[in-house]
Amino acid sequence: MKTKHLLAAAMTSASLLAFAPAAQAQLVVQDAWSMTTPSGTTTNIGHLNLAGGVATVTQEVNGANTPFVGAQFSEFGAIYTISFTPENCAGLCDSGSPALFTPAGYEFQIAFNNLSGEVTAFDGTTGELNYIFYGGTGDITILGRPVAGVGAFTTLAELTPQDPSGGDLASFFGIGDQSQGQSTIVAQFDQFLNGFLLDLFGPGLGYTSVSDLFMQFVTTNKISQGPVPVGACSFDATAQCVELQVTSDGSADLFVRTVPEPTSLALLGLGLAGLGAMRRKAAKAVV
Repeated sequence: MKTKHLLAAAMTSASLLAFAPAAQAQLVVQDAWSMTTPSGTTTNIGHLNLAGGVATVTQEVNGANTPFVGAQFSEFGAIYTISFTPENCAGLCDSGSPALFTPAGYEFQIAFNNLSGEVTAFDGTTGELNYIFYGGTGDITILGRPVAGVGAFTTLAELTPQDPSGGDLASFFGIGDQSQGQSTIVAQFDQFLNGFLLDLFGPGLGYTSVSDLFMQFVTTNKISQGPVPVGACSFDATAQCVELQVTSDGSADLFVRTVPEPTSLALLGLGLAGLGAMRRKAAKAVV
C-alpha cells in the first residue's frame, strides 16, 4: 500500500509537469535606454528618429507586370538617423522635440542588405499590396560616424530580421500620393562591434546576451520611382521582375527578450513536495 501511494504521488507529479504550459519568451519595449559609440554615450533614449531612407526593391511579377500572391521580392537600401526622442512616456508613445546624440550630430546609418519576402495580398484594380519579410533572411547593419556627412562609417552592430515582419502599400503602381505604405521589421542583434553598446538599466545590466536584444524599425514608405521591367529576377533566373525605388522615414525602438519563470518548475516543485510528504508518512508508519 505504501508503495502504491508513493507511485501515485510520483505519477501525479509527472502528470502536472506534462500538462504545464511551456514558458513563453516575451519581447518587452525598453524605456530610457543608453547607447555607447566609439565617441561617447547618449542616455535617456525613447526611440531613434529615422529619415532620408531610400531602398531598391526587386519584385517578381506575372506576364502583365503585376505582383501576385506568393510573388517574391528582395530589398537593398539604407535609412539615416541623427536624432532621438528623449524618454517621456512608458512604452512606444514617446513624443516631442528631438535631441542630438553624443557627441552632437553623431550620425547613424541603418543599412538593409538582401531583405527578402513575398506578397500576401494584391488588388489588381487599386494596386493595394501587402507583404511579409522572411525571418532569418538578409541582414541589417548599424553604422556610425562622429560628424554627419563627413568621413567613413564604422560598423557598430549586426542584426538579422525575425518574424513577424511585414507591411503594405496603398498602390504598387506609384500613382500620386496613393503609393504610400508602412513597413515593420523586427530584427535580432547578432553582435556589437567597435565599442558599441546598448544599456538598459546601467552598463551591461538588463540582459545576459546580445541576442536577447531586438530593434523594431517602423517606416512610412513612398514609391519615388515606379516599377521598371528588368527581366529575370536576381534571386530566380526563371522568374520575371520589376524594380522600383522607395523612400522612407520612421523610428526604431529597442526591445529585450524576457523569459518568465516556467510554470512547469513550480508544478514540479509541488509534485516533489507531495512525494516527499508521502515518503515521510510512510517512514513514520514503518517506525
